[in-house]
Amino acid sequence: MTEKSHTYNELRRLARSSDGSGARVAVLGDCSTQHLSTAICGSCKAAGIDAAMLDIEFDQVRAMIDDGGSELYAFAPDFAVIYLCSEKLSERFCAEPTEAARLTFADRAAAEITALWRSFSSQRPEARIIHLGPALPYDGVTGSLGNTTPSSFIYQLRRLSLLLCDAGAALGCVTYLDLEALQSRVGRDRFYDPRMYYLAQMTVSDGALPLLGGAVADVVAAYSGRALKCVVLDLDGTLWGGVLAEDGIGGLELGELGQGRAFTALQLYLRELRRRGILLAVCSKNDEKAAREAVRTHPDMLLHEEDFAAFRASYEDKATSILSIAAELGIGTDSMVFLDDTPFERQLVRELVPGITVPELPEDPAERPDMLKKLSLFEPSSLSSEDAHRTEMYRAEAERREEAAAARSYDDYLASLGMHLRVEGITELNFRRVSQLSQRSNQFNLRTVRYTPEQTAALGHDDGVLPLCFSLSDKHGNCGLVGVIIARREAGDTLFIDTLLMSCRVLRRGVEACMMNTLFERARELGCTSVRAEYIPTPKNGMVAGLLTDFGFTVQGDTVQDNIAQSAVTDGTNGAHTPCTERRAYTCSCRVCDYIPKKTYIEVE
Repeated sequence: MTEKSHTYNELRRLARSSDGSGARVAVLGDCSTQHLSTAICGSCKAAGIDAAMLDIEFDQVRAMIDDGGSELYAFAPDFAVIYLCSEKLSERFCAEPTEAARLTFADRAAAEITALWRSFSSQRPEARIIHLGPALPYDGVTGSLGNTTPSSFIYQLRRLSLLLCDAGAALGCVTYLDLEALQSRVGRDRFYDPRMYYLAQMTVSDGALPLLGGAVADVVAAYSGRALKCVVLDLDGTLWGGVLAEDGIGGLELGELGQGRAFTALQLYLRELRRRGILLAVCSKNDEKAAREAVRTHPDMLLHEEDFAAFRASYEDKATSILSIAAELGIGTDSMVFLDDTPFERQLVRELVPGITVPELPEDPAERPDMLKKLSLFEPSSLSSEDAHRTEMYRAEAERREEAAAARSYDDYLASLGMHLRVEGITELNFRRVSQLSQRSNQFNLRTVRYTPEQTAALGHDDGVLPLCFSLSDKHGNCGLVGVIIARREAGDTLFIDTLLMSCRVLRRGVEACMMNTLFERARELGCTSVRAEYIPTPKNGMVAGLLTDFGFTVQGDTVQDNIAQSAVTDGTNGAHTPCTERRAYTCSCRVCDYIPKKTYIEVE
């Protein structure tokens, strides 16, 4: 999510201002990584994360990972960045004595690296590995023929990358960051500084460090719950060429007309984002009827009305329209990206919409698709089967709000929905979605614990854990998996709520009451006598500060001394649970026999 427009010196200054209170990042390499660590720290700071950094002395990767008592594990990293450079791999390859050994070089190197990943993961299962895949060097030995010669270094290096991609996918806790793709953006000559490598064991030039540091920071941000969820789009000059009110539908540039291919390419990119689960919305100064007709009828439109979760076409200022879109979708403005070809509109939105990301679009439409891809604004932490249906879920939610506004009372509206809540454990079909919710849910989240997909899958097989996953449906459609409780057995017949989170899309429908009712019912079945819980405040979860006491829990005491003033927090929601004026972390408990189930209009399956 960083714009990667900083120089290395700027990132160094940002790194100095990091207080280390956020993500913990360890950097290990077979070359010098000190400057890379600085670039990562500065890029994280630019993305709003105060990273704590540990830079391991170079060429100590195996020693640190295999030693359970090393400073690496004492640091307790959330992320381990591993960089094994192509220069060192080349030196190893050239030392191979036979052609037969060279033919198996990639397989042996992949096995060694995978063993390192597994060793680290066994010691630090909650951490994520960010492996920097090797960048291709110039091949002055076999030339182009090296690409089809299995015994060449270039061939083996390409094969190694593919093997590591497969191994990382199988292991689950690995993000494989492709340095070759990054290098291609600036060229080998700008990415690699041979003088610095031979003098100081540094492989990445100062000029390319912001690019690499920003790419790592994108991954850290994604797994720290800072995902962007929605693209808000202007129409005239952005989604299509021309001005609808002046040129008419027939005069719009799309497809093969004028610069139409550039606008079509942008729509193609946006459509792929939509299929991946990113919401699209329209915010245009246009007549709504005419705008909808253009979207609906232009033969070269790749995006259609059903692709947009919200549609605002009016002559109201765009900042106000965007705020209304955020309210309609129930998301924070800090999870939105605004694309507009007009500098005035971009600056207005930057100044009036808190936290929104507003890239500077190139004047030439042909440059925009590639530029947006390079920004890596939508680095995902995980992908799930529900992503493709997210827009339909939000459109159904709009229908629910319209129905609620027309109902005689809110209770009548809830009763009319015909809501069903399915309760299940963590399964092969839902563990990725559970992980995704843990990564993305910031507001209705008691402790804000993040789980990787592999950690989530493991929870489903842990006899000491009670996982409860809640999926909601009603007459308007399927909302999908919307809530998760992960409770752990403690000594003395007590259940501890490790995680309780819920999608803000289903606030004020009674889902949280059903979740708590179910938890206490299961606790009773397990023979537990009490349920213990904890609230840990973050800048965004103020809406659940009073949740536990609302359900009859008795506060036992503070767990931290730091206060967080609510006045300094923007939650951007209208949830049922009102934040306290001053929030403090606390623990609480409720006896199972004292819990009184809450009435809802939901049938639990």
